[in-house]
Amino acid sequence: MTTAAAPEDLTARARIRDAALQHFGRFGYERATLRGIAETAGVSPGLVRHHFGSKQGLREACDEYLIKVMHQANEQIRTGLDVGALRPVLATRAAVAPYQAYIARALAEGSATALFDELVRATVPWVLEADKGRSDPPRPTPRSARPSSRRWPWASASCGSTSHAR
Repeated sequence: MTTAAAPEDLTARARIRDAALQHFGRFGYERATLRGIAETAGVSPGLVRHHFGSKQGLREACDEYLIKVMHQANEQIRTGLDVGALRPVLATRAAVAPYQAYIARALAEGSATALFDELVRATVPWVLEADKGRSDPPRPTPRSARPSSRRWPWASASCGSTSHAR
C-alpha cells in the first residue's frame, strides 16, 4: 500500500483537515476548537473558516477524506486479496491507524453515520466473497429471531438509543 502523501495533501486545506482529525479524535467534536485546530495546522482561524465554512463543515470534510482513504485502501487490498490470509487485515489496520482515535471518538459520539455506513458497504463484498468458499454457507437470520428494542430494551439502551423514556 502506498503511504506517500498525495499532492493535494501538501496544501493548507490538508494541514487543517489533518489537524482537525487529531483534535476531534483527542478532544471530541464539542471540545475541539477552530482556534486550536488552526494553531496546530499553522494557519489562522479565518483560513479554516474560508476553506470549510464552519466546524461542522470541517468535520464533514474529515469524514469525506476518511471515506476516500478507506476506499483506496480497500481497492489496493482487494487487488492482492488472498481470502483467509492475515495480510489484508494487517494492511487495513495500517491504513486506518492514524485515524483510529477520530473514528473511535466519532462512533462514541454518534456522529459517524456516513463513515460507519461506508465501512459497512466496504465490508459486505469481503464477507460475500469469503462466504463463497464455505462448505456451510450462512443462512439469513429469521426476522423473528432478531432482537428488537421492544423485546430487548437493554439492546437499544446499550447502543445509545434515546427512544425510551427516562
